[in-house]
Amino acid sequence: MKLKVDIYILNRDAEDVKAGEIIFDGEKITASNDSDLMRAIASIPIELDWSGKYIDPEKEPERFVRNLWRRYFHPYLRAMKATSLIFALAVLAAATADAGVDRADLALAAAQLEQATETVEPGDWAFVPNADMDEDAVELAPEEEAYASQFFQFKPSQRPAAGPKDIAVRVFQFLYDGDDVIGIRFLGWLWMQPEHVQALHAEVST
Repeated sequence: MKLKVDIYILNRDAEDVKAGEIIFDGEKITASNDSDLMRAIASIPIELDWSGKYIDPEKEPERFVRNLWRRYFHPYLRAMKATSLIFALAVLAAATADAGVDRADLALAAAQLEQATETVEPGDWAFVPNADMDEDAVELAPEEEAYASQFFQFKPSQRPAAGPKDIAVRVFQFLYDGDDVIGIRFLGWLWMQPEHVQALHAEVST
């Protein structure tokens, strides 16, 4: 499987700009340019969730590329989730195919390939309605397993293209002993659709 990861940085004008790509060609990892930043990202082993266990880009290149987004997640330096190069080519082919080629079939094949290779998104997490939370805060369900590395650690300012109306919210997870809250941990920030945030803040009728 050939993969690529887009790398974004915050420039001096506080603009979110693409710095380059980390590419896995099925055998080895390369960077799209020879900058010090891109060479460092492509070559330095990454540690996930402060576990003390590292993923070496030479020994496990595909796993390394797929997990870059979990290591570089800050607004000033972040990695997008890995996408399939085959998927990108299939979409391009569907967009530029001759009239005699069924574009719908090409697009369907691309979508099926992407679905087969994608990983679970943080958006699949369950949240708990809690009207007592601040307007920019939500509660993650206590049974969900989540890590700070999966969230922005500072409030993001650049909205994702796929969600131009999304709002940045703080994510907290409460620790319970029966019905009693015995602890609260702050995980970080993420983008969420405003109607979902509103629903989580609605008063729960009893």
